Amino acid sequence: MTEETLKHILLECPFAWVAWAVLNLSWQRIHRWTKGAAAWFSSTLQQLGKEDGAGFLMICWALWQNRNRRRKEGFVQDPQAAVGWIFFCLLDVAARGYSWGTCSF
Repeated sequence: MTEETLKHILLECPFAWVAWAVLNLSWQRIHRWTKGAAAWFSSTLQQLGKEDGAGFLMICWALWQNRNRRRKEGFVQDPQAAVGWIFFCLLDVAARGYSWGTCSF
């Protein structure tokens, strides 16, 4: 069994692979994990535009939430259902009139 590290949860887990693939963010732009989580978040956000950056953060948050629910509640969610929820959240934010440049997460 793979050790459950932050890197595993966000990049190496098959659940994460599905989430990243369905949301169609460039794997080449997000897969480089160097010098820990803070450096990875910073460098990835610098490479992505505002909209892709918002999607990237939502995916990370959803993956972490999924991990917590699995560990604490025994709830196992289908990756595509999680991605559907991410899309819903992003559309909800946009429908409320926020632009990615003014919305703070």
